[in-house]
Amino acid sequence: GGAWKHRSKIDKVTVSLADAEVTAVHPPTAAGTTVSGAVWLLPEGQSTPGAGAVKVGDFTDVPVVVGSVIELPLSPELNAFVENAFNGSGRFVVYAQGAGAGGAAVNCQLHARLGAAVKWKLI
Repeated sequence: GGAWKHRSKIDKVTVSLADAEVTAVHPPTAAGTTVSGAVWLLPEGQSTPGAGAVKVGDFTDVPVVVGSVIELPLSPELNAFVENAFNGSGRFVVYAQGAGAGGAAVNCQLHARLGAAVKWKLI
């Protein structure tokens, strides 16, 4: 809302939270399956990690059950990526890729959350 409306006045963005929560599990995911992988933020329109993307972090052996949360590390690169998004359309793509333990099939839905503090000038 307010941050987007006044994005030209933003001096700094500091990300304070980055995580993803499993919100749905679908067949053929078997009970007890865990998944390991990584999460990236991609520039708008990009479908796979490449130039301009930032790797948010890796996750290991996360249980694929509703309510599991993948905590992701915070970094200066993540702050810069989000700050840069305000200079464009404000949109970006969250890209997650992983594999089930032992090659198990995984089909789940994730809800990504990103929280940030924004420092801006009033004039």
